[in-house]
Amino acid sequence: MSMDGYSPEYAKENQDYSKVHQFTTPDKELNRLFLLADGHGPEGHHASQNAISLLCQFIEKKFLDKMDGELSDDVIKHLISEAFSEVQKEFKSDADNKYKYSGTTMVVALVRKNILYLASVGDSKGFLASKSGTNVIPSLLTIDHKPDTEEERTRILESGGIVAPYLDANNQPNGPQRVWNKNMTEPGLATSRTLGDIVGHNLGVSHVPDFQVKKLDTLDRFIFLASDGVWDHLTPKDVIDRCNSFLPTLNAECAVKKVISDAADKWKSEGQRDDITVLLAFIRQG
Repeated sequence: MSMDGYSPEYAKENQDYSKVHQFTTPDKELNRLFLLADGHGPEGHHASQNAISLLCQFIEKKFLDKMDGELSDDVIKHLISEAFSEVQKEFKSDADNKYKYSGTTMVVALVRKNILYLASVGDSKGFLASKSGTNVIPSLLTIDHKPDTEEERTRILESGGIVAPYLDANNQPNGPQRVWNKNMTEPGLATSRTLGDIVGHNLGVSHVPDFQVKKLDTLDRFIFLASDGVWDHLTPKDVIDRCNSFLPTLNAECAVKKVISDAADKWKSEGQRDDITVLLAFIRQG
């Protein structure tokens, strides 16, 4: 479910995209994919939609090419990483060069044989909510890829990029740390891993996903993915607090509407709103 962003200065196109995709492998196992992307740049809407479409194709094909017993945890992570690489290759070879200054974040949740695999690039977030005593907490959480963390900054600097905030007309820093060329003229990305963004990738931005893996058990309650239209104003704990009341009925639609509505209310004081997109999969009641 998604809510379009709003800007008083221009007509804003929703650049978020999400999809649920499932397929059965030769070992007769059902594989469920939940994918959410937040595009940016002039072709951001194409980046998010095409990245998800290609990832579904590539992941399914790679899984179907494997024989029974070959899909171990390490193999699955490798195949998903390969799929991310193939999407980046497709974007880099685009005949119209659409993705020179456009790209997308990506968070993927795969459920197979009662195991959850979370893979992500960028700052769209996904988590698993689980019971801990009388509370529900985020037990598995994706990593936000920001340019100023040590690993990301090191890679960017070694690739010839720099990490610095935008400088305003008075040469004063404004906003988050971003990825720039040495002249600080482009691309100004506020996240250090994406799909697309060819100029940024030449400066150390990466398409390689981070992974979190967990075997699901009776304590796990739901999987939640969202774009930063949610995370700019709500924490995973805030989201859990809003979804908890819908656990007895497993009413995912009402839970998602509640989260989106509350996130949108938080944006009102800013006079604008980012696109807000949510995927929620309840696992069990209680």
